Amino acid sequence: MRTSPLFLLFWATLSWGLAPCLQAGTEVKAYLQSTKSVDYWLNVKASIQQGQMRLDWKGPWSKGSLFYDRDTSQVALADPLHRTVLLLPATDQTSLKLMLALSAGSLKERVNAAGPGARRTYGLAAQNARALFNGTPQLEKKGIPDGNFSCDEYVVYGPYGDKMREVWVTPSDGTPLAGEDYNTFRSLAHLAFDLSSSLAAQLGVDTSAFEQNFSGIDFPVREVVYAKGRPSLRFKVLGIQARDFDTATFQWPQDYKMMGLIDLLRQN
Repeated sequence: MRTSPLFLLFWATLSWGLAPCLQAGTEVKAYLQSTKSVDYWLNVKASIQQGQMRLDWKGPWSKGSLFYDRDTSQVALADPLHRTVLLLPATDQTSLKLMLALSAGSLKERVNAAGPGARRTYGLAAQNARALFNGTPQLEKKGIPDGNFSCDEYVVYGPYGDKMREVWVTPSDGTPLAGEDYNTFRSLAHLAFDLSSSLAAQLGVDTSAFEQNFSGIDFPVREVVYAKGRPSLRFKVLGIQARDFDTATFQWPQDYKMMGLIDLLRQN
């Protein structure tokens, strides 16, 4: 998805003088890279404050924004390419979860019918999902310097001793990430995983293992996911800093067309 930077600049400039500032929040910048192609990458920026979160991503093939309110559990997805906002309040999320579960049941059949290219893509996605979520992390090293962070390295091995993923974590209270902002980040992650749990299970993800591993207070600074013994995905946090955000940061573009779950169902 693609965003209009001119519109965002205009909105930010206008709201700077009009909107009241909230208390200090946290900005996290990160980078995601697939090793399969130099064109498969994303720059990611999370803006978090007072129970609200905005997630922006931008790359050659995808661009967009997600807005989340922890108090109401409402999620909104802004698509700059089609200039639409998909609004998903808590009342619609149970229906969305059911819709995804029904879709997951026929996913493999639809992939098989689509041809060998789709089957290869599905196979790689399944490998990455299992490597990213399954298994129990084992502590390898402690106190490893990584930029401005002191990290502990964990490795997850598969049933045959093959490496599935490496992750470097640091205690969240040892970063500029405010405690409440970390709770908002965790809340969104749990919601996203809950909504897509049926699709994850279809890909072979052990959802109970993920929930257990995600119950701590550590923050992932860097991660490498392996497929068939080779690096497949790389993730790295580029920086974390305290920031003051105005209220407009957490408002989706007001001139986009609003869509709901019914509109999404009609498209499918």
